[in-house]
Amino acid sequence: MILSVDVGTSSVKAGLFDVHGAMVDRDAVSIALRPSATGEIYEIDPALWLEAFGRLTGRFAAERRGQIRSVVISGNGPTLVAVDEGGKALYPAITWMDGRGAEEAARLLGAALKDQAQGRAAQEGAPQDRAPQDRAAQEGAVSAVDPSFYLAKAYWLADREPGVYERTRWFLPCPEYIGFALTGEAAAVLPSPGFRRLMWNEEAIHALGLDAGRFPPFVGLGAEVGRIGSSRAEETGLEPGTPVRLAGPDFLMSLLGTATLRPGDTCDRAGSSEGINTCSETPCGDRRLISLPHVADRLFNVSGLISTSGKAQDWFVNLAGWRHDEYYESIRGVPAGSRKLLFLPCLTGERAPLWNPEARGVFAGLTLSHGVAEMGRAVAESTGYAMRHILEIMDENGMPVREMRVAGNLARNAVLNQIKADITGCRLLVPRETDAELVGDACVGLAAAGLFASAAEAAHTCVRVDREYLPRREHGALYARMFGLYKELYERLKPTFSAVAAWKRGGTG
Repeated sequence: MILSVDVGTSSVKAGLFDVHGAMVDRDAVSIALRPSATGEIYEIDPALWLEAFGRLTGRFAAERRGQIRSVVISGNGPTLVAVDEGGKALYPAITWMDGRGAEEAARLLGAALKDQAQGRAAQEGAPQDRAPQDRAAQEGAVSAVDPSFYLAKAYWLADREPGVYERTRWFLPCPEYIGFALTGEAAAVLPSPGFRRLMWNEEAIHALGLDAGRFPPFVGLGAEVGRIGSSRAEETGLEPGTPVRLAGPDFLMSLLGTATLRPGDTCDRAGSSEGINTCSETPCGDRRLISLPHVADRLFNVSGLISTSGKAQDWFVNLAGWRHDEYYESIRGVPAGSRKLLFLPCLTGERAPLWNPEARGVFAGLTLSHGVAEMGRAVAESTGYAMRHILEIMDENGMPVREMRVAGNLARNAVLNQIKADITGCRLLVPRETDAELVGDACVGLAAAGLFASAAEAAHTCVRVDREYLPRREHGALYARMFGLYKELYERLKPTFSAVAAWKRGGTG
């Protein structure tokens, strides 16, 4: 069997798959971020990942001794772990939600690369505006220090925690950290050359004054990084010599795990954050969206990312003192539009299409007649509005979306699925197995074992749609009006977000 493991933001999940790609067992262990006094820091103790991994593999290995052919690991990101030579984490993992160091790193990197471009242009006797390769290199390198990407996190550690930086042997992404702990082999998954701007490149590393030797070599998607050593075999219950494969970013595995592999196919990754990914024959030039190579050859993944969708709902559930089932049952009875109450879900800033780390969460329209149920539904509806914003921009760029395959823990939630369908106007399809990352990992493992010609072939065989949700026309006009107000609310508050951020940076009162 193939053992798939995905390290999420809120849990570590594992699934056992047979040779036909059917999930025969599944389990998960919840994990939690470290408390933050400021609400700006989003870290996790990497030891929690290893502890959860050991609990899951120990159970599966005991019940299926000798049957696990390989372990395939994916995980959240961009999340960065600094480790020493022996693999010990030197600092809490800085998660994808954490934007420390990005602004300063981007300014430094942009200036350094501009100087380099001007210097080369002067040497060649060419004006700077005739150096397109330099401009492309600068643009690609600067994008590598977006608040959520790896280099900004490494730069922050070097700048603010020099002792940690000096002791760091490797900067590792999340799933690669698990792989290193299991095998002692350092690597980072580069699905294709187009992913370098989300990872790192030597020009950007040097411009930031970092040591390229601290960044591990790249390997391909699904590469066998090593085998379970004897000490880890005892800790995990897995047989010594069991191959460990790296599947890399969870969002790519969700594309495989929903069979979002043909032009026009679209996936909604519904978890702590939300990713809307559509398969395209061409990249999108609109910078509000992300265009990356797809797992399928000669295709592209055009996406928009919502930073806190499920996480915003978790926040409200905790604030209200509810259980999750109570939350969704309560908002089911609230009319569409939450009685004209809006919520901006930017609790940790926002990624696509706003790309604004200073944006914050806001309720708008509150009155004495609103209660906790209306507020809770407004939080849920905010995910639908954020999704519709991404889909609107895709449509503007000739990539209309009429249906989406939804995956992740929240894909099982009928109330939320119907809200999304109503607000976006899209048909939502729910696969039989909603843990798409685990399914994608399994497809990688099945292909590597020679049971399918490719991971894509495995996906087309294994993924089956189980349920669908259709948009209800009676809510169309209301949600169109609310969506317009949602966008207007952000634009009007954008200067206020910047002013508040500047006030906080000033450190006064």
